[in-house]
Amino acid sequence: MNKEFEKISSPLPETKQEHVRVPEKLESTHEFTEVEFTKNIEQALAEVESEPLKIMTAADKRIENIPMSIGLNQEKATAIFEQGGFAEKITLIKEQITSLVKITKEKIKNLISHQAEKIRSIELNPKVGILVDGNRIENQQIDIIKAPDETIHINFKLTEKQYNIIKEKYSKYEQSSIVYGSGDNNFKLADCWQKEIDGAIVKISTGEKDIDDIENKREIRSSLGLVEIILSDKDETKLTTEQINEKINQILNRELEIPNGLSLPEIEDEDEYKKTRYMWHHKTEVVPANIEENLTREEVFPAYFTFIEKDKHKEYQKISPYAVYHRIFGASNLPRIIRSGGLISSHERYKRGLITEGLYQSTDLDMQKGGADNVFTRIVTEGADKNITGVYFIFQPDLLDRTDWYSYDSDNFGSNDPKTFEHRLSPEELIKNQKQKYNVSNELMFRTGISIEKIKAIACATENDLWGVIDALRGDGITEINGKPIEQMIVMAPNVSDFLEISEEKPSKYQEKTNQILARHKKIKDSIIHKVISKIVSKI
Repeated sequence: MNKEFEKISSPLPETKQEHVRVPEKLESTHEFTEVEFTKNIEQALAEVESEPLKIMTAADKRIENIPMSIGLNQEKATAIFEQGGFAEKITLIKEQITSLVKITKEKIKNLISHQAEKIRSIELNPKVGILVDGNRIENQQIDIIKAPDETIHINFKLTEKQYNIIKEKYSKYEQSSIVYGSGDNNFKLADCWQKEIDGAIVKISTGEKDIDDIENKREIRSSLGLVEIILSDKDETKLTTEQINEKINQILNRELEIPNGLSLPEIEDEDEYKKTRYMWHHKTEVVPANIEENLTREEVFPAYFTFIEKDKHKEYQKISPYAVYHRIFGASNLPRIIRSGGLISSHERYKRGLITEGLYQSTDLDMQKGGADNVFTRIVTEGADKNITGVYFIFQPDLLDRTDWYSYDSDNFGSNDPKTFEHRLSPEELIKNQKQKYNVSNELMFRTGISIEKIKAIACATENDLWGVIDALRGDGITEINGKPIEQMIVMAPNVSDFLEISEEKPSKYQEKTNQILARHKKIKDSIIHKVISKIVSKI
């Protein structure tokens, strides 16, 4: 298996799999509260109203000061002003501005209302993963996803060698596209070659697509090796699990030249995969003895498994204390992240139908670079000193026990382009480099997702940030995270160095201030005025 081309995500079943399980339903994992949208509307309208008001106020003040600035008598100036019809002209201009504001306000309300309905209707399509062939399918896994249109999508990636073989074979078939989502809410990932086989549609990604309607193909690294098989599951063509199993096996065997098909990989294949993973992760050709026993497969995100090198983080901490973190853009996003089980990579969201246009503006670029397969994080080490703004997740130190992440000293959009990827760092190199010279733009890329269970704290740079977090969580009915009251999960941290104290569980110098803010918030929340205001806001 090619180490540089490795994609990681393979669950290890407890018992032998006889058939493919197709999930029937999945609880909604993407919820937007009324409070969140109310805040969005209020903020948008305030921005629209503020500028015209500033302009009109400034104009009035300037007109009032004109006589004084040129030495004209105020009484004479007033007479000229009225006789010249200037008062009527100004009134007309103000009416036009006010009318424009009203029109703009209505447009914003309609836009936000449309986006609200759009997002409320979106769920992650249910998915199961099964363990398969040992050396032709990346991650030794295929994903079975059930879409709302009663189709079943089988997604997986071929290893580089196998991908090149199948590309040559499929290049004679018709061209189509791999598209996630449906209707107006969709995203074209890449071009593909397509073939219909006994009612099933097989798509092989070309690894590229036209960008911005320009006939200039660009590589889409997140689509390299990708295979999508689509089966109909409507009433008239509903398939049993045995039929699904048989169809997938036939396509794997005959079309994709994978003789073992859905058979579980041999123990030897898995041991070899562990060695490959270790060398890839640590950028080394030297594999320690008994590495097969030291690496264990664990579920690190709902339905996503990877190899763990248990307690490896303790060795990294000897190089330098550290904290891994992720910035949350908008406290109002916290409830849906928490309810969805954690942070999810863009490609995983899109693949499962969760496409929210306008919220993830760099997704297309991340797909091109290959970073979309991962969750972006950063690390801070001993000696770092930089003031910050916003809200952050601080993760448990043992997050670095995972072996499916890679890193850079600076921001590279998570690229896995060979020319960039060769400069990625091993875990040891990253921590040493950051300790010697901290770069706030460093990045660590974790495959598929990071579970909510790995969140150690929610750090807030300012008092306003902290209030926003409390309001967002309480407003959505979230009172606990990982079994702890939310008040115990939130802390003030205006500097990246404060993240180290949180990660190491040292008493924070801001804990007393945090407690005071939380106490004030609770007092206000419990007041009659707050209850009345909340009731009014909820009806807007």
